[in-house]
Amino acid sequence: MSLWNDYNEIHPNFLNRLQIIDDKSRRKIIRRLQKENDKLNFLSTVSEFLFYEFFHANGYKVEYDKKYIIPHMEKFTPDLTINKYDQDIIVEVFRLNPTKNDIEKNNFIQSFFDKRVSIKQGINLEIKLGDRANLSVYNSDDILNKLSLWLKENRNVKDVFKIDENLQFVIMSLNTGKSNIGFKSFNSIEFNIDRLSAPNSNFLNKINKYQSLLEHIKKPYIICLKTILETAINETDIFWKIYGDLTHNISTDTYRSELNGLFYMNKNSKKYLSGVLLMVNTSFFYFHNFSERRLSPQNKNFFWQYQFYLKDGFPSKVEWYNLIEK
Repeated sequence: MSLWNDYNEIHPNFLNRLQIIDDKSRRKIIRRLQKENDKLNFLSTVSEFLFYEFFHANGYKVEYDKKYIIPHMEKFTPDLTINKYDQDIIVEVFRLNPTKNDIEKNNFIQSFFDKRVSIKQGINLEIKLGDRANLSVYNSDDILNKLSLWLKENRNVKDVFKIDENLQFVIMSLNTGKSNIGFKSFNSIEFNIDRLSAPNSNFLNKINKYQSLLEHIKKPYIICLKTILETAINETDIFWKIYGDLTHNISTDTYRSELNGLFYMNKNSKKYLSGVLLMVNTSFFYFHNFSERRLSPQNKNFFWQYQFYLKDGFPSKVEWYNLIEK
């Protein structure tokens, strides 16, 4: 089954949701998704639509893959161009994809879920895969055969079937009443948040890519980030990475920004990036670049509704705004 069919089976209303897009753009997105065989690329295109859907629902006119042709320059095709309050805003979408190593680990773990029907046991097992596991030396079929033989002996909860130091199976429960064995894994994809600011990061490339266009047309620029569940990256992680550290003066109970976040340490981010809109599950969080001056007051107020700020002992929303803008 294709990625397109798989996705529509899981999301049966997806085609109906696409109806909000103009015919030309909708056909383009559908063709792109139907032809795509790489899962990460497929989900990146889906992420573009999710932000299209968000802006459309909030009254913005949205254009998909609008072409900008500037004399004596290359052509530019940002993911979205949105317009409200008589102002165009350039939008690029960036999905926080896992690394190749993370994908291989997840595929390896998934192989046990796919083949569990070969073991007829009412038992739940946790798969523990270490960070240093060499996946090339493991054969899931061979491991399952050995595991099946091991389970034929009398076993107790918390008993461990050990392949080596980096791959173990732990009995979580017995006699579940189900005919098949059940697997669980708590291995998560460890997305290193510092990848956003690495010299050749895709995130920074998104900024640098449109530098000459933004310099020419003088429009605001928003980057939309889509997290995935496995990375466990949330709005607080993005907050610290983008804004940097705060220093607290205990005697005066005041805060001072060190201005060492991505907005302020990278010259192109500081000059061209108006803000970052983050999507975590179905929630949206905005991070305004307070050194930017291109967003109109009306559009700034719209995004400000989603501005994320720290709570519990940190400055309030208004205090944080004044702290940085000064």
